[in-house]
Amino acid sequence: MNPSLEMTEDATETPIVEVLTEEQVVALHDPEALKQQLEVCRTRFVTLRPIDELTAKQCAALVETCTFAARHAESRRTEIVGPHNKIVKDANLVWQPIVQGFEALSKTKAAEVAKWIDEERKAAQREQQRLIDEAKAKQDELDRKADELRIDAERLRQAGQVEEASKAEAKADKIELKSSQVVTKVVPAQSKTIDLGSSTLSTRAPKKTWILPAWDKQKPLRVIDPTRPNPLTNLIGDISKLPEGVQFILRHSELSPVLLNKSFGVIKFPAPFAEVDDYSGSSVRAKG
Repeated sequence: MNPSLEMTEDATETPIVEVLTEEQVVALHDPEALKQQLEVCRTRFVTLRPIDELTAKQCAALVETCTFAARHAESRRTEIVGPHNKIVKDANLVWQPIVQGFEALSKTKAAEVAKWIDEERKAAQREQQRLIDEAKAKQDELDRKADELRIDAERLRQAGQVEEASKAEAKADKIELKSSQVVTKVVPAQSKTIDLGSSTLSTRAPKKTWILPAWDKQKPLRVIDPTRPNPLTNLIGDISKLPEGVQFILRHSELSPVLLNKSFGVIKFPAPFAEVDDYSGSSVRAKG
């Protein structure tokens, strides 16, 4: 039972407010009644300060009332949401593994498709460049032959062999025309989108990302972890040679994936960090 709650000497301007006892609080079931009591306690909180044994006991009584009220309100909340939470928990236990299983298969296979498409496009680009180089070499060879014929034609003309010179010129013209007609075959590029009828699977070009062996990047990694193999061991080296303060910081530090992602591409990551292609980002879109 709360002791009598009287005003402190410095709160004579504020009227007394009634703070309920534990039994009275527990008897409240309506949330509006509890809200009203919360405002009463807030007012009492402002007017009451521990300045002597009596006021300290009054403060303790207010703490007691608020503690019991919080427990009571929480129990009332739990009575309402508990059954619903159980339904949600049971549904999650059944459905989340199914959802996550399908999502994992989808993402993994979509990444495989995206990688294949990217490799096909790169192969097409290499083949296209080979054909361009081949056509250019053919044109260069024809142009060289045409130049040689024109040189021969000029030499024949100076030697007075006008007819032979004209024939050489005509051959040079034909070769130059043939050179101008050399066409490079266009290699079709693999589409980034696969038509599935009612929907499409769209992929995108890979982007570079970083990896660290033995770390899944899903949560911070302890810089120094004596309980498990650490991929940073070789990078850190012998920390016993470092100042004691630096050793202390390293032993209590974690690598942040968020900060590493922000730094990737701005600075070069040292080994054992590595750079790989990220083929995620594919999506299935319904038509219409």
